Amino acid sequence: MKKGDGPSYEEKLEKFASLRSRGILAEMSGLHEPEREDDEEEEIPVHIIEPGSREETEGIREAAATLRSLYIAFFLVSAVFLVIGELIFHDRLKYAAGILVGVITGCYYIKSLNLSVREVLNFDEKTAEKTMKKDARIRLLVVGVGGAAVCFFVGGSAVYGVLAQIFAIKLSAYLTPLVMKFQKEVK
Repeated sequence: MKKGDGPSYEEKLEKFASLRSRGILAEMSGLHEPEREDDEEEEIPVHIIEPGSREETEGIREAAATLRSLYIAFFLVSAVFLVIGELIFHDRLKYAAGILVGVITGCYYIKSLNLSVREVLNFDEKTAEKTMKKDARIRLLVVGVGGAAVCFFVGGSAVYGVLAQIFAIKLSAYLTPLVMKFQKEVK
């Protein structure tokens, strides 16, 4: 794509401010701002980050660190679930197969969600909403098909392994800030 193609940086910023002020990004990401008591529409100030600036570079580094911490938390939770399952279940190999498929589909889920969020910031409101919904359906379909395939072909305690990994995706999102804090303390 050439530099002159597509919307300018200022147009993208204006669209982002519009999405932000209407709560579209919060709704799509599952993060909702608290309800306001006053009925007045308050314009949310937008801080302009110039492309190529030090602030942009720091933002990119912070986003990469957050994604890295999310993966670390996901693998740690997966390892804990694997150890617990190996102690509980008799057919350990089937459980491990469920965990393995859960790890693969979980990594796909996290990567796809990250790419979707980055992609929709370049779209208008309607296109962004449609794209997020379409991508969410595809993610759920991939995770569902992977889990169903393991349950159908492997069966047994593999079902519990897949269910543990679905829970691991959510749990790792909550543990990510702790992992980031630990990483900063280690440095």
